[in-house]
Amino acid sequence: MVENGQACGGEDEDERRDFQWGVGPGFDYEFDEKTMGVLNYLMRSSEEESNHNLNILEMGMTRELVPGQHIKAAVDMGLDGAGETPNLGAKLQWSFEFK
Repeated sequence: MVENGQACGGEDEDERRDFQWGVGPGFDYEFDEKTMGVLNYLMRSSEEESNHNLNILEMGMTRELVPGQHIKAAVDMGLDGAGETPNLGAKLQWSFEFK
């Protein structure tokens, strides 16, 4: 919803970036058949025009519980100290696949 040219979150709709992107290398290490560690660096565009890119480091692990089901945990850390870059974040996911 937009009122008086501003989005409801207080953000100016004209400032929001139309095209967003992200790129970065990642490394996986298999500890055993069911456990894998990951380390990823991500550089992505900011959500608003004229702000600099965000630099984020992600570290995590994934573990197969039973065939087709995994639990995943990760921590994201901002590397550049900018206001828009998250300082610290955590994720916990459970995934399952159908065959």
